[in-house]
Amino acid sequence: MAASDHLHPEQLQLFMTGTELKNRITDSIDRAPMRSMDDMWKSKLRESKGQQRHGGGTYQSLKKNGWQGEGPGILHRREYSVLPEWDKDHMGVNDAHHRIAAAADIEAKSKGKREIYIPTTDQHEFPSLKPKDRLED
Repeated sequence: MAASDHLHPEQLQLFMTGTELKNRITDSIDRAPMRSMDDMWKSKLRESKGQQRHGGGTYQSLKKNGWQGEGPGILHRREYSVLPEWDKDHMGVNDAHHRIAAAADIEAKSKGKREIYIPTTDQHEFPSLKPKDRLED
């Protein structure tokens, strides 16, 4: 079996900027019910600038040192509908919401002068949720 047999139809980039990653994420476990993704990113950015235990200080560290260490795992999830043409693909991350929000904000404030590249890894989430009566894609 060739390595290309394991690729997602839209092959994941090995590195993405904070802005690219933030704009591509369509779903998150950290998004509160009835809240938008934009609300979630604003909350994560606010927390990254604060002194909270979770996420606090991230903004200044990222601004000073850039991205350190591994990047988030990218989670692909397909939401199946009664009609195949209504199926939806979602993309999320398993971690690093504060760092992604901070990186995107730092990039925006630099007006294109700074990009923070984030390494990414591909993960598939819940492949068993495919309806049993659905033919292979």
